[in-house]
Order: sequence, then C-alpha cells, then structure tokens
Amino acid sequence: MLPRRVLVGAVAAALGSGASAPGAVVGFAASTAARVQELLDAEPASVSGDGAAWDGAADALPLRAFARIITSELIGPGGARAQSISEFFDPQRLEQPNPEEFGLEVAAFANLASAAYVVTGEGVERRVLLFTSPGSNPDLPAEIRFDADGTAKLESRVYLSGAVLIWSLNAEADLTGVSADVQVTIRAEGQAASVFDAGLTLTGGEAARVQVQVDQPIQFELGGVELLSADMDTDSGETLPAGLEDVGTVVVVLIPPQEHAYQYTVTADEPLTLAAEFALEVRNAPGGTGVAAVLGRPFDSLANFIETALPQVDGEGVQGALNKANADRAVDSPAADDPSTAGGRSPTRGQALCGLFGTELALGLAAFGVLHASRSRRPA
Repeated sequence: MLPRRVLVGAVAAALGSGASAPGAVVGFAASTAARVQELLDAEPASVSGDGAAWDGAADALPLRAFARIITSELIGPGGARAQSISEFFDPQRLEQPNPEEFGLEVAAFANLASAAYVVTGEGVERRVLLFTSPGSNPDLPAEIRFDADGTAKLESRVYLSGAVLIWSLNAEADLTGVSADVQVTIRAEGQAASVFDAGLTLTGGEAARVQVQVDQPIQFELGGVELLSADMDTDSGETLPAGLEDVGTVVVVLIPPQEHAYQYTVTADEPLTLAAEFALEVRNAPGGTGVAAVLGRPFDSLANFIETALPQVDGEGVQGALNKANADRAVDSPAADDPSTAGGRSPTRGQALCGLFGTELALGLAAFGVLHASRSRRPA
C-alpha cells in the first residue's frame, strides 16, 4: 500500500458564531508525477519517470506527466507494457461547480512469464486561504463568522470518482501479486491530525479471487463483466463489448461520483494552507494479467491500451461501458452538515466522473471577481 497521500479542499460553509469576515484563495501551487517500474524475474529493471510543477502562473497550464515502458512491442500474445498519466488543469477556469482539474490514469499488462510492473500516478495541490478580521475591507462580502477567540470551524467538500479494471487471459486465474491502491488525504497545514482520509486497496489471490480493503468513506461496487453488460446499447444486440466474453477473467471496481464533507479550523488574519495529494498505484503479475485504474476523471487512454494488450477486444467499447457504468451510479447525497456520513454525496449527473476540487474555488474566487466562466476541455 502507498503511504498516505494528501488530496483536495473546498470551503463550503462556516460553522460558528461571532463577527463575520470575508475570505479568499490567495495562492495556488500544484505538481504531477508519473512513474513506471519494470520488474524482470521479480527484480527491479528499467524505470521511467516524469513530473511537472505549477507555481500559480496560468500560462504554465495544463500540467501533464507521462511515463511508459514497453518491454515487448508485440501486440497481444507476447506483449508487455505499462504507462502512467497524471494531469492538472487550471482550477481558476471553471465550466461547472466541480471542474476536472486533476486526472490520474495508470495501466500495466504483461503476457510474458518474466515481466511485471509497478505503476504510480500522483498529483498535489496546495491552496492558501486567508480569512480577514471583520471590517478590514467593507467592499468584500461576509463569508464566515469568527468565535470570540478569533477562530472558526469550516466545512468543506471533496469530490471522488474512479474505477479499477483487472483482467487475465486465463479463466480462474491466479491473481496473486496483482493489486490496485487509491489513497486520498487532506491536511490543513499546522493542524496535527489530517482532516480527511480515504483509501481503497484491491488485492488479488488464487482462483480469480480479489479482496477489497476500504478506509471509509469511499463507496465502491465490486463485480465482473455484469457491471458492464447492463450499460451496453441494447439496440445493437450486444450484451458486452465485443471480445470481452472471451477474456478468461475480468474484475471491475467502480468508485462512482461521490462527495464527502470534512472540517478544519481557520484563524482570522492568518493564512492557512490546505495541502492535498492523491495517488494511484497498480501492480500486475507475469503471464497474462493486466490492471488499469483511473481517479478524478473518466478513462481516456484505456481503449488504446486494451486493444494493444487484447487485440480481439473492442477497447472503445470497454472504456465507454466502464465510464457509463460509473456515471450511472452516482452515490446518494448525505445531509449537508454531516461530515461523518460514509455514504457520500453525489454531484449532479452532469458532473459525473469529474475532477476533485470545486466548492472552495467557486466561493473564494467568485467573491473576488476573478472567476472565469469557462475553460478549454482537454483534448480527447
């Protein structure tokens, strides 16, 4: 399992009493990282890594880190390759309340007896928040109310969505050594405890068995091809993406769009940094197993990867069915003031499978007149 990672923040509402005060996002920074470690006969071999950083300058975006290793260029049988993509888009250019500013996508497959991979993708964002004393600027709107000691407890929200796909050429395959790990943590710097922790770890075993360990509050659904079959176009007469029924083992984990609340404390006139980092790690096993995972956006590169590893399978169909299955399972909303609700809260259907930040940016920047109406979509 990866170490705890730090992920997203959003100022949604203030809890407390006393004089009111305005606040703003006064600083941004972000970084992305992608890494592929090749294993030959279980020993570390080649490494591919990439990274990018952003200091707040809009003209430096988007960030994209990409790493790939191709051990064997053969298509299908004999092929072995892995890749990692980590993306970050301008959080100041919104086209919806929950922008797709972060996206991680990783994949690995090897049909060689000697090759396997460890693939990671990471993203970090830091937002500096400042809430000023009452009356310091009469032109700014009131947003929170401080207690007598000059502090206030705020409630914020984090948006999560993602998916994991595991496959093997063999029926009842031994998936020992195959794993996928999602980690999300939010910290308010200077405060001892993290304000939000969530994680999901998928571990393979014998006879195509998998075990899922979840650190609340992530909600998920585990199954096989049946999770995809219900989402095919029934007019076509197909019940599964073409060729998928011939793959020996298929395991699907959906992390449908969901929203979770958390709380932290701010002090008047003192900047607070919300440090956020999220991470994916997947491991495949030699001899015909593959694993892919995505966090923060829909699968975008899985189709080509699938068609290279499994040329008999309709990669576009698999990618589309996964993305639709996730979007259709948005998690029901909890009470707005209950940060302990494990069930999560779903964005609107139009926001399904979107990025990870939202409310804080919409509140802080809109109040100061620097909210952009839209931003460019990333290329398909």
